[in-house]
Amino acid sequence: MIPTMWLEPEAGYSKHQVHTRFPAHGDFVVKPAVSSGGRGTGRYTATDAASRSSAINDAMHHLRRGRTVMVQRYLEEVDRKGEVSLVYFNGVLSHAVEKAPMLHPPSSPPTRSTRRSSLRANPASRSGSGVSGCARPSTR
Repeated sequence: MIPTMWLEPEAGYSKHQVHTRFPAHGDFVVKPAVSSGGRGTGRYTATDAASRSSAINDAMHHLRRGRTVMVQRYLEEVDRKGEVSLVYFNGVLSHAVEKAPMLHPPSSPPTRSTRRSSLRANPASRSGSGVSGCARPSTR
């Protein structure tokens, strides 16, 4: 599991409060809790003022639209091997999605990336409401 800081829109965070929830060193990732194909996901550098400012603005953008935001340390392994996202319905594992690498270094120009993924269903899962998910590095 990748340690995650969750920012909920109901908390009404200020920009300063969002800033204090980011790591002090290294690269990190800001992404909406629910998205597809990495939409709204960005990689940032904690010690670069412009990068950090962009991360704050991106997080605030999602929060203002009522989206929960995930903040995670950047793991190079995820860019090499991808990750597996686990999707739960009402606390029961529904399926896992294997995702190919997709992030680029903060200094790289933004590019459109294609992301391959495969779906593995949990045969014991039941449908229901209350979707939630988490990610871990892929073991491929």
